[in-house]
Amino acid sequence: MAYSINSKDYFNTKLYTGTGSSLALTGVGFQPDMVWQKVRSTTSSHRITDAVRGVGQVIYPNDTAQ
Repeated sequence: MAYSINSKDYFNTKLYTGTGSSLALTGVGFQPDMVWQKVRSTTSSHRITDAVRGVGQVIYPNDTAQ
């Protein structure tokens, strides 16, 4: 198996402006297994979703709850 040395094949950043409703981000360049989201205009928590846990399962990495 050949691996790419181009970081864009494994990691990409997307900024968007939206309403917070359902959104499909395109143009990442690959199918992401993990997505880290952060609203930049408020102090709301970071959100991580991943392919292992599935749709609707969210991790809040900056939260102190168990």
